[in-house]
Amino acid sequence: MNKVISVFGHFSFNRKSKDGQTVKTNNIYNELKTHYNDIFSIDTSNWREKKFSFLKKCIRRFLKTDVCIIMPAKRGINVFVPLFSLLKRKKQKLYYVVIGGWLPEYLSKHKFLLFCLKKFDFIFVETEVMKSKLRNMNLLNVKVLVNFKDINPVSLEEISTLKHTNSYHICTFSRVIKEKGIEDAIESVCFINNKYKKTIYTLDIYGPIGKDYEKEFDEILKKVPNYIRYCGIKDADESVKVIKDYDFLIFPSYYFGEGLPGTFIDAFCAGVPVISSDWKYNSEIIKHKYNGFVFPTRNIDEIVNILEDIYLGKYDILSLKRNCLICAQKYNPNEAIKILLDTIDGDL
Repeated sequence: MNKVISVFGHFSFNRKSKDGQTVKTNNIYNELKTHYNDIFSIDTSNWREKKFSFLKKCIRRFLKTDVCIIMPAKRGINVFVPLFSLLKRKKQKLYYVVIGGWLPEYLSKHKFLLFCLKKFDFIFVETEVMKSKLRNMNLLNVKVLVNFKDINPVSLEEISTLKHTNSYHICTFSRVIKEKGIEDAIESVCFINNKYKKTIYTLDIYGPIGKDYEKEFDEILKKVPNYIRYCGIKDADESVKVIKDYDFLIFPSYYFGEGLPGTFIDAFCAGVPVISSDWKYNSEIIKHKYNGFVFPTRNIDEIVNILEDIYLGKYDILSLKRNCLICAQKYNPNEAIKILLDTIDGDL
């Protein structure tokens, strides 16, 4: 049966945004377009600039829709969840695809939204732990839709030919804000290099710098050694091409909204193990000594211990890289999108 599908989300069509919210929204929509003909998109970014005319546009679009999928940014949930739950008709299907991992904590403080979300047909979250948290809040209409990216992994042969020396190159590939643990990564690399009085590790930092962090980060860069570099912004489709030349990706995040970080998928597809904090849901994706290493959040001593053990040759790095490529298969679009497609097709 051919029905109309509308996707409301933070597409940022009018600007070249690099954040995970925008990337995931566009990835979901582009994948759905390959399966359905009557599909429409409504960009909710900057909706407050002309909010009354925009909300009218949303309502008109919603009333013409059989299957509605919303992916709002955090501020948008307070508007679009109550609005669409109120407008929802009996035969109309309403889904919420959650981006990030902040929803359970947010709902614990906003009980009205919890009530509204019970009127949704399904809520799709990024991890099993998120699903369990929401079910414990008596929100039973929850499924897991893992984050995914339409990128080609490197070949097993490509990582097998890599040769390691006595120095290691690591990188970050995410927004550059304090809460992403950028300073913890810098401090850890500087500590171990100072301890051995040579450059064992280099650190390259990629990603857009948060506006509130620009001045502070600029001051940090003026003081760090030349083995710490800021390398600018790379397009999302360049992620694997960039990361594959590194030995490790480091992710010391303690950002409150973390869900299933897209940078993990980038690293898996690049065959690059991740050194990650155990913040939020990270340890559900990064398995210690299998596809990377996990350390207690904000614990620089433990990061240094991991870096030192790597330098001392205590781990089979090639085995870690192979495991990353195995993990990458789970986040292939054709595999990951099945849960959403099956739900839509079942409801149609």
